[in-house]
Amino acid sequence: MRSSSGLQPGAANKRCSGGPRDNVWVNDDMRKVLRFLSEHFSPPGVHHLNTPFTVEGLPFEEQVAPALRRLASATPPYISGVEVDQLDYPVVITGLTERGWEEIERVGDARYAAPGGPAGLPLAQAIASKGSTFQVALSCASEQRWYVLRVASALAAVGIVYFYDEEQRVALWGKNQVEELQRIYSDASSAVVMFISSEYAEKSWPIHERRASISRAIRERREYVLPVRFDDTPLPGLDPDVSYLKAEDFTPEQLAGAIANKLVVLGGAVPRMPT
Repeated sequence: MRSSSGLQPGAANKRCSGGPRDNVWVNDDMRKVLRFLSEHFSPPGVHHLNTPFTVEGLPFEEQVAPALRRLASATPPYISGVEVDQLDYPVVITGLTERGWEEIERVGDARYAAPGGPAGLPLAQAIASKGSTFQVALSCASEQRWYVLRVASALAAVGIVYFYDEEQRVALWGKNQVEELQRIYSDASSAVVMFISSEYAEKSWPIHERRASISRAIRERREYVLPVRFDDTPLPGLDPDVSYLKAEDFTPEQLAGAIANKLVVLGGAVPRMPT
């Protein structure tokens, strides 16, 4: 069976040089593939990657392969180890060229971007420009903690500074919890991910967190509340036209990746800061 990916091992191994460059525009799919490849090839000793591979949110044949074709056919190419042609799998990608790494430097790495912080700054340090303590606050009912805990762990793994009350018991110890949660959900976070369920709509603490979050969203008129639904329960105060994600469509780890990407959109990925 022949692959429709249109990629063949071989020729595009040349690094960038001082020769002519085309004006190939790097679209969103190409940028996501480049970022994926940069993460793969960043560790020492990693020298190849076989196709097909999975880039989150992009099916290989429909989006990844066309992106690879464009990256490989540019002059000079962005990736090495492939050329544009049809051949059966596997295709081996041997790395990014200098032009590919330059593009990553230009757009920044999604793993290291956050509201108000440059893409080259670790997420743990990239606090929002308005002085927010947390890049994102998580709000849920106890019935969904099994899911949210895994989201929190995945956010921690990439250094995102988040608030999750279950992990802040000592920090909240002795404080007026009503006032402190009001401060966190209305002032001290750059965004709030709201995990909506029938339990979330009825319980007292989620109601308090929801009101504080929605108040901030109304005040700033921006994407501050990011809803994730476990069911179709109407939520008082939340505009029914606000777009949401369904928890059933994402593993907790995938949702953490979506949160990281949304933080980039809200804050703007910028080139790495010079060292």
